[in-house]
Formats: sequence, structure tokens, C-alpha cells
Amino acid sequence: MHGNQKGPLPEYLISKKHNGLIKVITGMRRCGKSCLLFNLFKEHLLSEGIDEKHIIEIAFDAFESKQLRYRSGRSGRPGRPHR
Repeated sequence: MHGNQKGPLPEYLISKKHNGLIKVITGMRRCGKSCLLFNLFKEHLLSEGIDEKHIIEIAFDAFESKQLRYRSGRSGRPGRPHR
């Protein structure tokens, strides 16, 4: 993300939505990454007419998502799920 923008979803992110690349949002703890994705981007998708059933939200730090987390071995490939 360019700069520290609050409010509506930054146009930079919207303009890159359909470029076929995976987007990675990084930043220090508590800087607004989850807010950006779970609130602003979801709000944007809904305003574009995307059905809420087609939006997947996964918080990997939530206990409910425990079965979705993987350990990475030395090769960097996903290992066995945490149990």
C-alpha cells in the first residue's frame, strides 16, 4: 500500500484487483491489515455487487481456523496440519 491512507479503499488497491496476481498485505502488528481486508475490501466488493456468499474470510489466528494452519518443513512446502 502506498502511504498511510484511511477511509475509502485506496484506489491503488482497487486498480490492481483484476491483474491476476495474488496480493500480500504486510505490516507491523496492529497497523490495520485486517481492517483493510475484512472491512474496507469486503465493503468494496459488496458495493460492486458481489454476493456475500462469494466472499471468503479466514482469520488464521482464530481458534476456529486451527485446522487450516500448516507447519512448514525445511523444504518450505506445507507439512501436516496442526492438531
